Amino acid sequence: MASVYVTFGTVGARANFGNASVYLGYGATSEVVTSSGVSAQSTGTAGNTTIVQIYCSTAVYVLSGSNPTATATNGIFCPAGIPCYIAPQSGEKIAVIDA
Repeated sequence: MASVYVTFGTVGARANFGNASVYLGYGATSEVVTSSGVSAQSTGTAGNTTIVQIYCSTAVYVLSGSNPTATATNGIFCPAGIPCYIAPQSGEKIAVIDA
C-alpha cells in the first residue's frame, strides 16, 4: 500500500523550451490515491489539454478511462520513484494498482 501522487495539469508549447509541451505552471490540481492490490481511481478528471504526472515511491500500474480498473495486464508500468506522464482523453480518470 502506497501513496500515489496524481497531478492533472494543462500543457502548452513554449518557444523558449524549443516548443516542447510542458506544464503551463498554473491551474494544476493534485491528489493522492492510495494504491493496493485492488485498483483505485482518482476523483479528478482530465481536461482537453491535460497531461497527468504520476509519482509513487513504489512501482504501480496506471490506466486512464471513464471508469478505469488498472491491472498488471492493461496498465502502464510506472517504476518506483520515477515520475510517469500520460495524456488521457478529456473527462477520464486515473486508476492505480500495486505492481
